[in-house]
Amino acid sequence: MWTIEQESFDPATAKAYEGLFTQGWAWVHLRGSLEQPIPGQPQDAPYQRTAANVTSEQFRERITKWGCYLPGIFGNHPTLNTEIINLPWPLELRIAVEGIELTPAGEHSLEHRDDSKPASPDAGAHTANASSPIPRRIARDSRTLDLRTGLLTRRVRWHVAGRTLDLVFERFVSSTRNGLIVQRITARADASCNAELIAGIDARVRTNGHDHFRSVRFDARTPWLCCHVHTDADDHVHMACALRGHFTTPQPQLETRRAAWQTTMSVEPEGATVEKITLVRPDATPPPSLEALPTFDDLLAEHAHAMRCQWDLCDIEIQGDAESQLALRTALYHLIRAHPRTSSVAIDAKGYAGEAYWGRFFWDTEVFLLPFYAHTMPEQARQLCLFRVETLDGARANARRYGYSGARYAWESDHRGFECCPNWQYADHEIHVTADVVFGFLSYAQATGDDAFLTHQARPAILESARYWLTRVDRRAEDDRVHLLGVMGPDEYTLISSNNAYTNRMVALALELAARLADNVHEREQWADTARRLWIPRLGSLILQCEEWPLLAEPDFDSTWTDRSRTYAAQVSQERLYRTKCLKQADVLMLMALLPHEFSDEQLAAAWRAYVPCTTHDSSLSPGVHAQVALRLGMYDQAWEFWKQSIGLDLDVTRAGAAEGVHIAAAAALWQTAVFGFAGVKTAMQTQTLTIQPRMPAHWHSMRFPLCWRGSRVQIHIERARVTLTHLHGPPLDVVVHARPKRLEPGQQQQWSLS
Repeated sequence: MWTIEQESFDPATAKAYEGLFTQGWAWVHLRGSLEQPIPGQPQDAPYQRTAANVTSEQFRERITKWGCYLPGIFGNHPTLNTEIINLPWPLELRIAVEGIELTPAGEHSLEHRDDSKPASPDAGAHTANASSPIPRRIARDSRTLDLRTGLLTRRVRWHVAGRTLDLVFERFVSSTRNGLIVQRITARADASCNAELIAGIDARVRTNGHDHFRSVRFDARTPWLCCHVHTDADDHVHMACALRGHFTTPQPQLETRRAAWQTTMSVEPEGATVEKITLVRPDATPPPSLEALPTFDDLLAEHAHAMRCQWDLCDIEIQGDAESQLALRTALYHLIRAHPRTSSVAIDAKGYAGEAYWGRFFWDTEVFLLPFYAHTMPEQARQLCLFRVETLDGARANARRYGYSGARYAWESDHRGFECCPNWQYADHEIHVTADVVFGFLSYAQATGDDAFLTHQARPAILESARYWLTRVDRRAEDDRVHLLGVMGPDEYTLISSNNAYTNRMVALALELAARLADNVHEREQWADTARRLWIPRLGSLILQCEEWPLLAEPDFDSTWTDRSRTYAAQVSQERLYRTKCLKQADVLMLMALLPHEFSDEQLAAAWRAYVPCTTHDSSLSPGVHAQVALRLGMYDQAWEFWKQSIGLDLDVTRAGAAEGVHIAAAAALWQTAVFGFAGVKTAMQTQTLTIQPRMPAHWHSMRFPLCWRGSRVQIHIERARVTLTHLHGPPLDVVVHARPKRLEPGQQQQWSLS
């Protein structure tokens, strides 16, 4: 299962497919919108977006949303603070026959044309010409994304002007040549005809309703049509596109916010092909000689080879469950694609597939994304950690702004590390992100064996965060404990709580690590003492989410949550959320999933009984965590139900899916559930010895995947009757399967019987 297919164009699911079909590499990412604009769907409509509760905000109703994003290119929004900028749309490739332009439609439709004047290639982007109706039929309009290569192919059968045209649009973003976008249109007709081709760059776009462009300039220097953008943050982005193939001499159309090459291609029964090459650069490097660039097929071949190498590092092969296989490979495709291959930025919450979360970086990086990269692509994991190191000055500025010492990492970080969250609830109180960053450093080092990273590169950030915690904690006269008051844990529906268990334990862990790295004896003793005195509230065997938990109102979901197809937060007031025992996602269970060795089965079961009935799973991060905890408890049916929720998050286009961008952290959680859950691999935080205890679903025949473990790379093959490990690279490795240890030498294969 390597392909996702959109069988036909449907306005109701178009945006979901656009997010799902996002393509990209390194510094350029493109939503999977059509090459042709959809009439009546302007992309530059101004509107005012203000931040709301992240699970209840209603996004603007529209059929399509263009998106071209360069990680690190941010601008200043009037209500949302710093956000990633939606850049000019570089994929325009339009075709018309006898003045009738191809536009997406259903099985039968009418195209309108004003016969009094020639068809304007600019008009279709915003309004359809409104005069005489011309019958037009699209018998087929389907698209397929090949996950192996990221090649997006659209096939159209078009009955137009007495002829039948078969059109194939193909495109990919090169993984070997940064910033190179390659498109091809192949046209065949049952009778010879001429087709007008328009290929350009469209800067009539906005980001969350705001225009971030100070200036846009176009110029045409054959064969390149160039677009130069100056943003409101004083960045410059340069695009250039050119055509090659058999067509008449292209003529430039230069407008204020759009430019294109216009040409004519002769379409014959044996077919005609035109390629469009686009370059996107964050600098003014001149485009190369067009003749020096290989053909579409050669560029695709070199790109496909590079992508195969990426897949060899992370693919999970499942036998016996096609649906789960496709979902996992979809998740892995976006995880491969979305990493920027630099430490100057991280991976934003929508995987550079939409601007709903403003292109910012959350705790998702450390808690959800890092384990995947650490165990498949350690160098990419290291870059994510280095991003936090390199934005330490921004974290220091955040701490000063709140009146504290040290470094306070942002809940919603921009590329500089500055807090950009426009909602005070999260910006002020989700301070656990600072501890999560240090947890990420530690879990990376444990997984990869890169202990020097902690003692060198990460050390300043670890120590500065400890200095922040020392000024952020409180003490009470009646006890000798240390308290963290006024916090919000992972559950965003419990506001301003005291001694959130997740936050307190993660902060203590960060302080313990800082104490081990400290040179200053006084600081070392203070940090170690504070870590010991931070406490976790309990009620018998139940770990309390926070001190106030027993005092909160019981939820009445039957009367307040009447439509389970919509989030709970979309149906009740925020005031009700904050005074009720309702969780957006795992909180105590999140802590237990990250540090399972610190909690007994009795404590885990008590937390499950207490919190799962109150959890709304409004967050996409919730099902994966619950699936992993359920597997540890031996609750296989419940684990499978949560797994099914996880695999549908982006693939279920009927429920919006990836309309506003992919759920990239949930994609990583899917990998975690497969590897740490069903395959039963203990995390590197639990043990330094690779330990496996499989819990595969009954209908899975086998699963096979590669794994990096402390400098070694192995292939793991789990079947019903046996587990086989093959040592691929690195030093010898001790492995324990079902409590039976063996040593794996380089190049060796070992097998464990499960009978």
